[in-house]
Parts: sequence; structure tokens; C-alpha cells
Amino acid sequence: MTLRVLAALAAGFGFTTTAAAAPVLSIDGVCPASLSIEVSGATPSGDFVIIAGDGLGASVLPGGPCTGVMSGIGAGLRSLGSFSADATGNAFMTPSIPRWRCDEAHIQVVVLTSCELSVATPLVTAHTEVFGYTGSVQFFTVPAGVTSITVTALGASGGAGDTVPGLGGLAEATLDVDPGDELEVWVGGEGETDWYEVAGGFNGGGGVFECCGSAKSGAGGGASDVRGAPYGLDNRLIVAGGGGGGADFSNASEGGHGGGTEGGDGVGYVASNPNVQPGTGGTQTEGGSAYECCGSSYPNENGRFGQGGACWHDAAGCGGGGGGWFGGGAGSFAGGGGGSSYVDADGNTDQLTMSAENLGDGYVIISY
Repeated sequence: MTLRVLAALAAGFGFTTTAAAAPVLSIDGVCPASLSIEVSGATPSGDFVIIAGDGLGASVLPGGPCTGVMSGIGAGLRSLGSFSADATGNAFMTPSIPRWRCDEAHIQVVVLTSCELSVATPLVTAHTEVFGYTGSVQFFTVPAGVTSITVTALGASGGAGDTVPGLGGLAEATLDVDPGDELEVWVGGEGETDWYEVAGGFNGGGGVFECCGSAKSGAGGGASDVRGAPYGLDNRLIVAGGGGGGADFSNASEGGHGGGTEGGDGVGYVASNPNVQPGTGGTQTEGGSAYECCGSSYPNENGRFGQGGACWHDAAGCGGGGGGWFGGGAGSFAGGGGGSSYVDADGNTDQLTMSAENLGDGYVIISY
């Protein structure tokens, strides 16, 4: 998800720098829903980039024809895209700025032919509340006069085990609400790694249990969701799936990523051992599957509605399934499957789900 920092500047366009007046940057609207940008005074038919960063400051441009030029933006420089002015030096655009980037307080134009910069200009953003991981349910009351909110939810990643965890998924939508509505916010917890037994990540991550030996095993990450009354699993309005847990290095095991509409399958394979079987990802209609190897001592669990499957290990590790709309299946000496993401289609708009977007605990952003 991270935007490539000043990619257009680093490309090296090879233009000749000439004296020119500074461009003028105008912003209209609220980020991201109705944001439009107008640039005037750029080089006619020339190229420019729009950079963004964390507030006012002084950061040096790192490459390309404007290397060493001092910007008016502080830390975290990144590019919002490369554009071309028309024959009069003007341009109008509606750039795609993800909602989770709208807190980048200022943007600035860099004209690549002259290295002139506009004044660093602040973005106007909607009111935003960010809910981080607490390990318990949190609450949001819809303010007076508000009839829709935009929710961005990211699930938690699984525990790494001895390899690589599955990343949490993303879900975003604009939800119809009424003033005074009480919503519950459940933020997923990152799955932990343990040599013996450990619970799954908060809000549906599948746990790890020991049969008869010790090995580094990763629990599934929890999902992040927002719920309406009466606040059961059936009342989730939006869900971002959690990642599956990683398992044993010798089995090439990795956790499956949280969804997307479907969670990713775990990874793990040993040609000589058919009991090494990864869990599969949850879908919109059912949990991911788990392979129950070796009799009742290893009752690896399928994922189910709202819950990732738990895994059992011996001297070889296992991975729990990620939580989600439907949870991922447990891995049998292999990575667990990721949980699926979900958006309730009833009256809700601008829906988006994406896989493999978050490492660590989940979070939820509500804007209005």
C-alpha cells in the first residue's frame, strides 16, 4: 500500500532547467470524497509531480532533475502522482488519494522542467476517529446531523511462528446510519507466537494447542469489524479479515492473508509427509478447511462464521486460522488460512475489500 516515494522524480526526465515563476496550487473539497486540485503557472505542456508529507517543514527532494531542491514539506515525502500541464501551463485533476492517506497534512507541486515549487498547501479532511487495538469492544455514537459514515477497517496479521504470518485484509464502505445510532467497534489483535499453547488474536483468531511436543507456532490474527444492534456476529456491517498464523520453517509454512472477499490459503508442503497440509481461506459462505491428521490427538479445526480454526502441534509447528466474516482453516504442521472480509450490501456504497494490507494489530477509521 505504501506509495513509492517520489517515483516520478527519481525517474530522471532529463529536462533543461530554466527560470520560471512558481506554480500555484488550489485545492477544493474535502479529502477524499470530493477532492479536486487545480494547478496554474506550470511549464506549458510540461510535467510536474504532486508530493505529500506530514506537515510543513524542509525536506530535500531525493532524486531526478530536482535533486537537492528543498521542499516545504516535513517528514514522510511521497508522490501522489505525475501529471502534465496543458499548453497554457494549467492542469485540473481529481487524484485518487486513499482515505487512510488523508491525514498527510500538506501537498505541494514540483515542476520538473524548472524545479519551481508551489506553496505547500493543507488538505481539508473530514472528521475522523481512529480506533486502535485495546483487546475489548469499543463504541461509536453517530453525531447529530450525520446520516452516513465511511469506515475503513484493517484486520490483524497472524503470528509468525517460525516463518511468515498472513497479513490482515482491508474493508472500506460508506454506511447509512441515523443520528444517535450506537455502533460497536471490534479491532482485531495480532496473533502471537508460542512454543506450546497460545490463544488466537482478539476477535476470532484461531489458537494454538500442544499435543505432545514444543515448536514455534503462530496463532491466527483477529478480524476488525463494526456492528449494529443487537451486536451479534450476524449484525456486523463491515469486516476486515485477519491473517493466518505461520508455522514450521522446515515445512516451508506461511500464513494465508486476510481477504478480500476470500481469505488466502496457508502455505506448507513436504513431499514425503502428507500430514503437512495448510489451512484454506474463508469465503463469503463458509469457513476455510483444515486437515485433521493423525487421529484424535490433532483435532485441527475448520474455520467457521466469525472464527478461525485452532491447530494442534507436536515437535513441528502449526498455524491458526485468521478471523473474519468466515474464518480461515487451521494448518496441519503448516500455515493457517486467512479470514474473509465482508461489507453488508444493504444501503451501503463505495464498497472495497483488499487482501494482504496490514502487519500487526488491526485498526478501524470512521470518517463523517
